[in-house]
Amino acid sequence: MRNNEKDTPGQRIADLCKDYGISQKELAEKIGLSASQLSRIISGKTPTINSDALIGIAETFKVSTDYILGLSSDLAHEKPEFRTFEELLLTDEEREERRKAKEEDKALADYYRNLFENPESYLAINENPEDDILEDDVYIWDKDI
Repeated sequence: MRNNEKDTPGQRIADLCKDYGISQKELAEKIGLSASQLSRIISGKTPTINSDALIGIAETFKVSTDYILGLSSDLAHEKPEFRTFEELLLTDEEREERRKAKEEDKALADYYRNLFENPESYLAINENPEDDILEDDVYIWDKDI
């Protein structure tokens, strides 16, 4: 990505799209513009950007509006956490729910990995036949509970 203060807003937007692998059409949908409107902004045929579109672009790419407008060459952003365009479309709440679900999935995977790596910690002979859980009088228990 270039940080040339002479870049037009359109060039900066095009560079951000390229850097993040997002098509102009996808960005347009994300910020509520038609693909042709965004194309005209990027090509310079539309010399101005409405504030909603400008803010939407800045929020999408986590850059300042000054950067997009060429008032600052300081990109000063961290690449957003999304990995796909689908993740880009998520709200912050949905993104947080996915993060929590991934943590829960990891904890469950760790639990089962530990179970299979250390079965002696979890298997015991059932000494109370009336409490049969499995046919072979073996049950699984978690020693940490």
